[in-house]
Amino acid sequence: MKKLLISALTAVALISFGSVNAHECHNHENMGEMKKDEKSINLIVNVTHSESGKCLMAFNFAKVAKMRGHNVVVWLNSDAVKLADANGKNKEVVKKLIDEGIKVYVCPVCSKRFGVKKLVERAEFSNPDIIFGILTKEDTKVVSW
Repeated sequence: MKKLLISALTAVALISFGSVNAHECHNHENMGEMKKDEKSINLIVNVTHSESGKCLMAFNFAKVAKMRGHNVVVWLNSDAVKLADANGKNKEVVKKLIDEGIKVYVCPVCSKRFGVKKLVERAEFSNPDIIFGILTKEDTKVVSW
């Protein structure tokens, strides 16, 4: 199931972003093994829309999961990267999520496509080692909006 999800996400990214070279968008200095806190992640809330109703549902789900003891990461990709734009109109929503102890990762390829250059404080651009490392862990679950 995870392999199918990873294949589907990869295919969507490749189709959606055409000739964007994903390799050039990653900071290779930070690539390598997952950090200690990333190894304990067991829930990824995958958000693909910046539409307020959908992202608020996803963020509330992440908060409830965190309150119930899950180690949660929010993965913003596609249009949702706009939510983490330091100059965006919805940045406060992401800041509140981070203030509640939820890690927010942002797709660098999607960010380039949507013109997001600077992220809100404490949100981070991800890279394949980080996101695929978390996605492929045996006990990780993914919920998507």
